[in-house]
Amino acid sequence: MFFFKNNLDTIEITYNIIGISDHIVQYYRNLFCTNNVVLQDQLLVEEAIPNLVDDSLNTMLTVIPSHLEIKNAVFDLNKDGALGPDGFGAFFFQTYWDIISLDVTNAVIEFFTKSWLLQNFNANTLILIPKTPNANTIDQYRPIAMANFKFKIISKVLADRLAKIMFGIVSKEQRGFIQGRNIKDCICLDSEAVNFLHKKSYGGNLALKIDISKAFDTLDWNFFFQF
Repeated sequence: MFFFKNNLDTIEITYNIIGISDHIVQYYRNLFCTNNVVLQDQLLVEEAIPNLVDDSLNTMLTVIPSHLEIKNAVFDLNKDGALGPDGFGAFFFQTYWDIISLDVTNAVIEFFTKSWLLQNFNANTLILIPKTPNANTIDQYRPIAMANFKFKIISKVLADRLAKIMFGIVSKEQRGFIQGRNIKDCICLDSEAVNFLHKKSYGGNLALKIDISKAFDTLDWNFFFQF
């Protein structure tokens, strides 16, 4: 059984597998669609977002990885991680590295030299994980994409490089997901800010709690490459 809203914002119930499948596809298609509104005022974006990656940093991020860098990425990944669509996980790559290292290394280097991937490299198995017991609406599920390990190697190389400069290009107010920072610091900061609300000030005090839905799940490629 699955609940969903139709175009008239009325609740409908479906037991049909095809109906559920179509609803899920349409939900995520609408969620991750392109929003061209962000590109309308380009001058404002250029003024608000400073250019923090210079030529030297860009060279470090895009340089062809060495064999050692690729090997370290392979062995840093969890060997017991979930398998992707091809069925080969980190355990296989780490165990038989002496046999497959040359082919894997050449495949990764080809991506950095030609910006090209085999189609199956970026294949993913999408799994919906319920966030609450007895979840029966699509927004109560969290999508998890299980990628092929070969694609994870490339992502790991890029992530390790980005980690070296993230603290310099992400504002200090962003405490989560940055090495050397702790999201718990936000709790202490909020507590101190709330204490100041009791003090009188001209115009009064105001605290806002803003929840930006799916803040880290969407990326507009046209926007990304333009700026």
